[in-house]
Amino acid sequence: MTVTSGNTLNITFNQIDSGDTVESGGTLNVLFGGTVIDTDVFGAEDIFSGGAAIDTFVESGGIEGVVGGTANGTFVGLDGRQVVEFGGTAVGTFVGSGGEEDVDIGGTASGTFVASGGVEEIFRGTASGTIVDGGIEDVFSGGTAFGTFVRNGGLEEVLPGGTAIGTTVSSGGTEDIPRGSNRWK
Repeated sequence: MTVTSGNTLNITFNQIDSGDTVESGGTLNVLFGGTVIDTDVFGAEDIFSGGAAIDTFVESGGIEGVVGGTANGTFVGLDGRQVVEFGGTAVGTFVGSGGEEDVDIGGTASGTFVASGGVEEIFRGTASGTIVDGGIEDVFSGGTAFGTFVRNGGLEEVLPGGTAIGTTVSSGGTEDIPRGSNRWK
């Protein structure tokens, strides 16, 4: 199904939808017990508590909001954004060039891969096991990064009030920790 501008599609309990396209200005809500698979998002996809999205593609101004639900295997491309907050969980997100993953209050991201030109921003949430392969991971005040692996021109920047635990910096990687930041091995 195609969700066009100004329209909303709700996926609810025991519904499984596959192959949807959400155009700019359209909205797809994944509610408790609902599941979407292989969705192309150029508008907005919001995954609420108890909802799940699998293998979503987000690009060209699209936003995937993981608000209490779960997103697995999202690809965030040019001008796309994934926002994880309020109990939401993102697993195995791939952030490509021009894409962004934001992990905010109450959000959790695990196993994110940040490629060259991609950005992971950890505000007041938690990220674990991120691989920063030429991209950037920013850890802001109140944010926590566990077990980040930085390589191939990647950068982990831990800003004042941010916390990084167990970061590994490999060949070509950089970790920047200004005064007021927290880092533990």
